Amino acid sequence: MTGQSPEKRGPTIAGVGDHRGLARLLDADELPRSLTELGLSQNEARLYLALLRLSDGTAAQLARESGVPRPKVYQALGAMESRGFCTTVGDRVTRYRPVAPDVALRDWTRHRDHDRAALAEREQALAETLIRLLPKPSAVGATQPPDYLEAISGRAHTTETLEEIIGRAERTVWMLMQPPWLQQRGRWNVAEAAAVRRGVEVRVIYSRAAVRDHDRIADLLRAGGECRVLPEIPMKLLVRDGVEALVSLRDARSGEQTITSVAMRHPDLAKPLGLLFRQQWKKAEPIDEGAV
Repeated sequence: MTGQSPEKRGPTIAGVGDHRGLARLLDADELPRSLTELGLSQNEARLYLALLRLSDGTAAQLARESGVPRPKVYQALGAMESRGFCTTVGDRVTRYRPVAPDVALRDWTRHRDHDRAALAEREQALAETLIRLLPKPSAVGATQPPDYLEAISGRAHTTETLEEIIGRAERTVWMLMQPPWLQQRGRWNVAEAAAVRRGVEVRVIYSRAAVRDHDRIADLLRAGGECRVLPEIPMKLLVRDGVEALVSLRDARSGEQTITSVAMRHPDLAKPLGLLFRQQWKKAEPIDEGAV
């Protein structure tokens, strides 16, 4: 007989490996996009789909099958194993096998629900800490201290504050940006483009993950804004005219981006952040309109 024997083909996930029509469906754009909406990175989504097609493979085979660059494969596969999307076998050469979708996805969504609940608790604790630390309003009739710091939470409030700060710009708007995005897609770069038309210098450094969506930067480039890219950025940041800044806070333990930000309205607070931006700008690679 010709062809491989069943034992050499590796295990087949029920409902996936035996159906050529479904294998073609696994190449559709909708599936990787849907997996990223569940919290996987694009590389992880592509590798998981490649694993489901192959049922078993080495890192080199998966890199070829998925199109994920070889240097990124091991990191993504390690994350997938820790998240329950694949397992490893073999001694001398490590091979990877997918966990069936009905197990992996249900376990992962339960894990995500737990993380969201934990994040909500941490944000509440952060809010309570800020309530204790931030200045209290003075009594009626007393001199009011300047409001230099403001804690901002929630998508709508954060989006409104960001657009108001950009709307006040007279000279410069400098930003460090990366996913996740709080603004709705229809609001992307609207305030920034308006600032460019007023003669404001608008410079934005995006993380590599951000520029995978060309809509994120195309309108700003066409409006005359300047965009550059870094593999990673130190924080999400907006600095306006060197006198006002908006910093998006990460969770102190997990490093995950939260929906809590701090607005800083004093030059002594904003200028050091402007210096940070200039340092990152020198290291970043330019992006021109032709690239998108």
